[in-house]
Parts: sequence; C-alpha cells; structure tokens
Amino acid sequence: MMNRRSYLRSLGTLIGGSTLAQLVNFASYPFIARTYSPENFGVFALFITLTAIVGSVSCLRFEMMIPSSDPKEQFSVFIVAQCCNIFVSMAVVAVLAVLSAVDILSVGSYFLMFVGAVVALTGLTNAAAILLLQNDKYAARTGSLLLRAIVTIAAQIGLGVFGNKEMGLIEGFCLGFVAQAIVLMYSLNALNLNRQITRTWLTSVIARYGKSVVFDIPSTLISALSINAMSVLISLSYSIREVGLYSISFRIAALPLSLVANGLSEVYFQKASASHRGKGSFLWEFNFTLWTAIALSITVIAAYVLFSKLVVLVLGAKWAESEGIVLMLLPLLIARLIAVSVQTTALVFRKTVWLLANNALILSVMLLSVVLAIMFQVDFKRYLLANSLGCSLVYLLFVGFLYVKVKSYHRP
Repeated sequence: MMNRRSYLRSLGTLIGGSTLAQLVNFASYPFIARTYSPENFGVFALFITLTAIVGSVSCLRFEMMIPSSDPKEQFSVFIVAQCCNIFVSMAVVAVLAVLSAVDILSVGSYFLMFVGAVVALTGLTNAAAILLLQNDKYAARTGSLLLRAIVTIAAQIGLGVFGNKEMGLIEGFCLGFVAQAIVLMYSLNALNLNRQITRTWLTSVIARYGKSVVFDIPSTLISALSINAMSVLISLSYSIREVGLYSISFRIAALPLSLVANGLSEVYFQKASASHRGKGSFLWEFNFTLWTAIALSITVIAAYVLFSKLVVLVLGAKWAESEGIVLMLLPLLIARLIAVSVQTTALVFRKTVWLLANNALILSVMLLSVVLAIMFQVDFKRYLLANSLGCSLVYLLFVGFLYVKVKSYHRP
C-alpha cells in the first residue's frame, strides 16, 4: 500500500502554498479594485481568455506525458514539450499579426508581444512544475506560486498608480509569470536528471506519446474554452462593463478554487499513476481525493456566502453588482472543484475520450445558454445563473461516471 503519510504531506504542501498565494491575492483586492475600473478588468479578462486557451495546449500536451514516462526519459519529454511550446507561441503571435494587418482584429505590436510571452511562460511553468512534482519537489512549486502572486500584485498596483492603467493589469501579470518561471527553472536545474538528449531520444518520445496527445489536444482545448470563454461570450451579448464585473467575481471566487483543485489533481494524478503502474490499483487515491474535494466544497460554500455580503466593503461601491454574481457562480465552481480534482482518472485509464466528451458537453451548455440569452433577451444575472446550473449538472454527472468506472475496475 502506498505511503499515505507521503500523500498527505504532498497534498498539504500544495494546498498550503495555494492558500497562502490566495491570501495574498485577497489582501490586494481592495487596492486593485479601486485602482482599476470594470472596463480595465474587461480588457484584461479578454487577454487572459486568449492566453489561457492557447497556453493550455502550447506544449501540445507532451507535458502531461511526463508522469507516465520512464524516469530516465522525463527530461527528454520536457524538451519535446518546450520545442512545441516555442513553436505554438510564435505561431499564435504570427496569426494575430496577420489578422491585425487585414483589419480583422485591432491589436498593436506591444499587445502581441505580451500574448506570445504569456503563452510561452504558461507552457514552460506547467511543464516545469509537473517535472518537479515527479521528483517530489513540492515546496519549489508552491514557493513559485507564492512569489508569482506577490510580484503580480505589487506590479499591478504600482503600474496602475504610476503607469498606464489600460495595460497595467497585463504587464503586472506577465512580470509575475516571469518570477515564477525563474524559480521553477532554478529548481529544475538542481535536479539529478538524465540530460543526455539525442535526436533518437526525442524521436522515440514523439513516437511513443504522439497518439495520446493527438486525442488529448482537442479535449484540452475544449476544456480551456469551457473555463475561459465566458468573457468572450459575455462580450458578444452584453457590454465590456459586464465582462469586467464577471471577471472580478470570477477572480475572487474561481481562482482560489482552481488552485486548490489543480493541487488535488496534480498530486492525485502523480500518485494514482505510480500506484496503477506498480500494483494495478488506485482506489484509495481516488476515494481520498474525491472526499477531500467534497469536504472542501462544504467549507467553501460557507466562506463565499459570507464574503458576498462584504463585496462593497472590500472592493468599493462601483463593484456592488459583483455581490450577486459571486453567489450565482458558486454551484458551477463547487461542481468544477470536485470534477477537476479527479478528472485525470481518465488519463490513468488512458481514456482521453472521456475528458473530450465531458468538456464538449460543458461547452455546449455554455453556447446554448448564450444563444437563449440573446434570443429571449435575458438579463445578465439570469443568464449567469442558468449557465452555472447547467454546467454544474454536467460536471457532477461526469464525477458520477468516473466513480462507477473506478469501482467497476477495482471490483474483485
């Protein structure tokens, strides 16, 4: 049986670091919200949407093959992932530049530079964090998150006061990413890895994992769309102010849960994959992660109901409408926390089509919600509530599906 103490210690390190990072973020909200307007947050939200969607596949999902690869080839998989990352980052900048040149989009070269940088940093930090976790360097990962939060907030406040408010949120976000990348790469350099990279090694990595990532890329893209496309959908139906109101509410409510869910998921995937390879069983890992996520959800509900009453006091009067939005997002965010925590069960089973189907359903619900909102001229808050309830139902059905599959697999 796996070392449960090691599992709990690893999980505690990740969640503890995420919690500290979110406490730093929370402390900054009164300053950030009073420095920037809802319109500023609207532009920032659209930037985050673009970079998060592309960044989710900037390594062409080779970074997710690190946990299932042999230890002696993990660095080779990392290098393949970074080659893909550089290509995708340059490609997205080139595509946006062409669209801008033919007047389909109106973006300047300064904006494009940040898009390319953040996409590349997303791919680099994701892959480096996974490789560090595979070598039990949990403190390095959590420390990098905390440093990123501190640098981002300090830069955003400073740039908002002394710089250009239209780009201050984006510039500060990028500086925080750079700080995280430096810490991760320094920690990675200290690892005892097989760094003898040859063309044969790289070719064998691509041949071995190519089929898996081909199926995982569309699933990940759809997942990224389902998580990040709301800002774009809102901008199509409502004003940039509504995008900003949704953005700050999502930032308050979703980001802490996302970090916790990702921490649970990362530890679960690493431990479940190792246990599955070693003894063909991972039932304890699944049950522990699932019930931990459910327990955290109960705590989160109470905390967010309390916080919703303090929105005006914390953020200022211009954000008063965010009070109701936080509560409307709550069902979706709780269901997503539980689902994300155990969704990598599909990767343990090598059934990426399960993730693809779930993410496609989520995106379908989102598109249906916005189409109905436009057709029937539904007001903004009712649209958010309908979307939240619909997506939460799909997430919970997916958790039930995984539960049945895991129980069936471990049945004597």
